[in-house]
Amino acid sequence: MRAHDRRRVLVPIFGGDITEDTFAAATSLLRETDCQLVLLHVTPATSDAAVPSRPLREPRWQRLASVAAPEHTFVEAVIGDPVDEVLSEAQRFDSDAIILGLPTSGAPADAWINRTIARLVRAAPRRVCLASRRERPRRAPHSAAPGANRALSST
Repeated sequence: MRAHDRRRVLVPIFGGDITEDTFAAATSLLRETDCQLVLLHVTPATSDAAVPSRPLREPRWQRLASVAAPEHTFVEAVIGDPVDEVLSEAQRFDSDAIILGLPTSGAPADAWINRTIARLVRAAPRRVCLASRRERPRRAPHSAAPGANRALSST
């Protein structure tokens, strides 16, 4: 058993907000278990990421932060290689899972997010949960091992 009994969930924020599917998956985990939530704003050090415009509504990540107890919520902001930063923070917080949501727009400005998610799924030593309603091809058989990456369906 680990030194802490509380589950730790890392939710990276790419492009200024999280997807509705990410919000639903993370909210479900937070309500079911005694969780510590880490919200990580990630800004790439390169110029290929679009700067998000100011939202007209409350960002979903702020709504997610309000679901968790304030003393169990951490909000961090980092600049650098998104994959390296997410993996570093996951290790720092000893995260049990990383919850990612695929962009729904398919806009060219989201290309860096899609590349980042694909790299994270391959590189993460922890469970990576893809929160998406989109169908994805099944993973190779080796992914059936404990702690393997999996997709969450929010439908």
